[in-house]
Amino acid sequence: LPIDIFNPDLFLMLREETKKCVNLFLDEMNRKAWMLGMTRTHYVNPHGLSDKRAYSTCEDLIKLLEYCVKSKEFMEIVTCKTY
Repeated sequence: LPIDIFNPDLFLMLREETKKCVNLFLDEMNRKAWMLGMTRTHYVNPHGLSDKRAYSTCEDLIKLLEYCVKSKEFMEIVTCKTY
């Protein structure tokens, strides 16, 4: 059974489901930030591009980096010389 990708109802459903997933992801990002002690950080989008509602501090970003460098996968990615 073929799917009509131009069906407006399908588009609306996918948009709503994507919005729910993004909101859940943002909730998790903010929860993790809080757990790391990043009490002056608030994420409003998953990509990190500028938004007047998002904020952080240098101190909070240091906490995030301290957490990240404990991850083997993170260190493999940031120390890779070629991709």
